Amino acid sequence: AYMLPDELDLLVHTSAPWSSETSCPAHRRNTAEEILQEKKQEGLRNQMNSYVLHMLNEKQLARLQLPIGNLTKDQVREIAASLSLQTAGKADSQDVCFISRTKGGRQRFLEQHMAMTPGQVIDSQGNRISNVPAVQMVTIGQRKGLGISGEGQPRYAVDVNVESATVTVGPKSDLYYEETPITNIQWIGEPVTDALDIQTSAHGHTARAKIADKIYWEKPHKKVASGQSTVFYKEDTVVGSGIVSKL
Repeated sequence: AYMLPDELDLLVHTSAPWSSETSCPAHRRNTAEEILQEKKQEGLRNQMNSYVLHMLNEKQLARLQLPIGNLTKDQVREIAASLSLQTAGKADSQDVCFISRTKGGRQRFLEQHMAMTPGQVIDSQGNRISNVPAVQMVTIGQRKGLGISGEGQPRYAVDVNVESATVTVGPKSDLYYEETPITNIQWIGEPVTDALDIQTSAHGHTARAKIADKIYWEKPHKKVASGQSTVFYKEDTVVGSGIVSKL
C-alpha cells in the first residue's frame, strides 16, 4: 500500500529523535531526485510510483530514502521468491478504482461503505431523460447504463453532481475542453512556464499543456473529474502537481 503525506509526516516526526537524516520505508526509489525520475526501460509512466508520490513536498522528499528503488517490481518478486517469502506472488496493491467489476464488485464494495444516491439523468437544458440507481457509480464519459435510448446521436455523461443527484449528458464534443481548472498547485523547485506533459490519472497517458491559474491544453482535452490529481512532467521528471477543481 502507498504511504500518504499525512502518514509520512507522522513517520518523519516520530523518527526525528533517532533518525539522523532520513526515513526509509520500503518503496521503490532511492533518493528524492530518483523518486521523481522515470526509468523508460521499466515501461509506461502509468506503471511508475512517481505519479503517486507527486503529493509529497520538498521537505518530505528530503527525508525520504527508498532502499529498493534501483530494482524493478519483477526483480523484487524474484528476490522475495528466493527467500521463500509468502508475499512474493501477492497481487499488486490496488484501490477502489481497480476492484473487479465482475459480480458487481466495485458497486457492491462501495454500497457496503457509503450510501448510494439515486439520481436523474438530464440534458444540458435540464430536461429529465431517465434515472440512475446510484449517481456515485457514473463516471465522466460513460455512455452505457444511463437508461438512454441508443437511437440518434450518442450521448455521454459530461457532468456528475452528487449534491444535486444529477447526471448531465451531451454529445461527445461536450466532453472536451481547452482549459481545466486546478487548485493546490505544488511545484518541486521553481514553477515552469513552458509546456509540460500532464498526466491526469495513474493509468492514463500524458498530454501537452501549460500551467498557470489553470491547465491550458495545447489540444482540447477530455474533461477530468474534479478532485483528480494531475502531475506535471518535464521530460521524465516530476516537476509539480495539482488537484482538478469544478468547472
